[in-house]
Amino acid sequence: MASGSESVTFREFCPLYSLLNAIPTKIQKGFRSVLVYLTALDANGDYIAVGSSVGMLYLYCRHLDRMKKYNCEGKTESITVVKLLSCFDDLVAAGTASGRVAVFQLVSSLPGRNKQLRRFDVTGIHRNSVTALAWSPNGMKLFSGDDKGKIVYSSLDLDQGACHSLLVLEEPASIVQLDYSQKVLLVSTLQRSLLFYTEEKSVQQVGTQPRKRCAARGDRAPGGYPAARPPPRPEREGRGRALPPAPSPLGTLGALSREGATGCIPAVEPRAGFTRALTPGRGRSGLQAGEAPRLLPTPWGRNSAQEG
Repeated sequence: MASGSESVTFREFCPLYSLLNAIPTKIQKGFRSVLVYLTALDANGDYIAVGSSVGMLYLYCRHLDRMKKYNCEGKTESITVVKLLSCFDDLVAAGTASGRVAVFQLVSSLPGRNKQLRRFDVTGIHRNSVTALAWSPNGMKLFSGDDKGKIVYSSLDLDQGACHSLLVLEEPASIVQLDYSQKVLLVSTLQRSLLFYTEEKSVQQVGTQPRKRCAARGDRAPGGYPAARPPPRPEREGRGRALPPAPSPLGTLGALSREGATGCIPAVEPRAGFTRALTPGRGRSGLQAGEAPRLLPTPWGRNSAQEG
């Protein structure tokens, strides 16, 4: 218990029932009903964007407690990733399983802001499922990556209502995560992490060893680009310089296991009579030629064949 002079704040967290109740659990498609699965999520201080398996993007306004929905595809194409951005205009991008990226410029009631919903489509480059999206802080650049390693740069002109896209990088493995800051794009794939300098069109790899399995990237601090690759060896890459990787913990764990193996883990000896060495005269089953297996009693009253 806190003393009388201290103030204590209690916070209670509960499911967003107002959001969940506004999303249908199934929709009617012709003569059959299709279940709706939530497949992507992103949130900021103003909105919560939820992608679904039926190609519908649900946008929940946290201030007005109101839900709006946008159709990203003409058919029931699953939304795989969504990304929100709040700058001068509120923007939301959604990537689908077919490789389409839809960008919505949301309507705002504030003076001088956008008064009409606009949509931009990035098509013709991604042929596979979009797995990652990254905005520039001003909303004029959008980077998208797919599960075949393609990274597409889209330049948005919100005033003219134009969107131009081109392929800027292609990796041999699926794109896991993208992050953009100060003309540097951090790319994480299933095999490695790298820095892509957008002006110089150059690539700098983070670390020296290939990744053995997918690993989540850590949070980003100013001036540095942390990344992790298994075994857990956090590395830090600065602009123009590479710091040595942290020592692997496997050596320490191995030493501890060798020291404590005798005292902590008891040795298990096999019971006599249940094993037989394989000799040249015996087959793979351990029986002599023509020898039949013995029947041993079991606790539940049956007999089981046990090789002698």
